[in-house]
Amino acid sequence: MPLQPNLRSRSLAESLTLAIAAKAKKLRSDGLDVVSLGAGEPDFGTIESVAAAGVDAIHRGETRYTAAAGTPGLRPPSGSTGSSDSTTPPPRSWRPPASNRLSTWP
Repeated sequence: MPLQPNLRSRSLAESLTLAIAAKAKKLRSDGLDVVSLGAGEPDFGTIESVAAAGVDAIHRGETRYTAAAGTPGLRPPSGSTGSSDSTTPPPRSWRPPASNRLSTWP
């Protein structure tokens, strides 16, 4: 008897990341110039200075994931909002204007 996915597995939706990558591939095959970052894999090579910095980090033993908050030396000082005005709230994550968002997925 062949294996069948269980009910929970059958209820999962398609990966949006894979849908975006497939859509970009289709648009590219239609002749459009597309740079797809949906799967986190750009369609161009790594810049030499970035590759060299990665190799240097490996040689320094920096081969583990960082904390979710990031590398301490690269974080702003505690309590810093990125502004000299202490009443200014920290910046929110950037989002493109609604007119630029892709709303037809998949």
